[in-house]
Amino acid sequence: MSGPGGWRVPGYAEVRRLGPDGEPGKPGDPGNPGRSDADGRVVLAVNEMTGARVAIGYLPEDARREPGFAGRFRERARILMELDDPHLARVYGYAEGPQGAAVVMEVVNGATLRALLRRPATITPETALVVLKDSLLGLAAAHEAGVVHGDHRPERVLVQGDGTSKLAGLGLALRAGSAEYLAPELAAGRPASAASDMYAATAVFYECLTGRAPSPDARAGHVAGLLEPLRAVAGRGLAGDPALRPASAAMFVSELGEVASAACGAGWEERGRRGAASAAAALAASFPLNRPQPDRRRAGALTRVLPPVRAAIAAVRRLPPLARHRTDPPPP
Repeated sequence: MSGPGGWRVPGYAEVRRLGPDGEPGKPGDPGNPGRSDADGRVVLAVNEMTGARVAIGYLPEDARREPGFAGRFRERARILMELDDPHLARVYGYAEGPQGAAVVMEVVNGATLRALLRRPATITPETALVVLKDSLLGLAAAHEAGVVHGDHRPERVLVQGDGTSKLAGLGLALRAGSAEYLAPELAAGRPASAASDMYAATAVFYECLTGRAPSPDARAGHVAGLLEPLRAVAGRGLAGDPALRPASAAMFVSELGEVASAACGAGWEERGRRGAASAAAALAASFPLNRPQPDRRRAGALTRVLPPVRAAIAAVRRLPPLARHRTDPPPP
């Protein structure tokens, strides 16, 4: 479960592999965030001093070899460690050594939005709106700190049991985001920006409403098949020209409140929170912190005992066949 070359972050005992966004995963399943993707391997770990559980994301070796990468990523991690917002998964630290580098992050005890999208009947327009609102609030805090997300997608949105959601993977994208949520300017080779983050968040919102990622027409802002107020929101966020999108994530949140009331009526947010909480609760058994944890003391004892046991077994195997079964003392 360690990073490239077997290196592990000192001071942490690894428990099991996680998806990049905190869910348990199955290797090789392209629909499951547990696969080892381009952003490296993620594990659930326990701080050996405090017992606190964290997620550790190991950076892939090819990224570490890029000229100047270490310095850039180190500076980005420093900024992320200072960000503390209820709509963002925290970054606690950055570790590096000769054989690897990793980010120590908060484990959000929830389900990915991707998991909820596999049960589309659970996502109402109100639920989609509160998820978008939380994502935009998180992006607003990040953008104010000078950080863009760069890879907003359903796997990065973690819905908790109380109906709130957090955005994970902030600033940790090593490459351009997923094609379905990629703003046109990024596809043309321009760098990620606040405007491209809002585009991606809106693309995820569109998928929540329709059950599918935006088509090429929708990605150009030509949105159809939605209620008029919601169509206006989606059209603004998916505008092909970044200048036609909301000026900031904070302004987008303000616009969203007015549109949501017009589309869904008073009390939309309360209903949306209840819907999100209910949808997440149905998946509570898969929450990363709800799964049974191994006894760390027993695991530690086994770790200490197994090497000498293995050595003894190996020594026995090296004995001649007859010597293994001899019970009487050898002749003088």
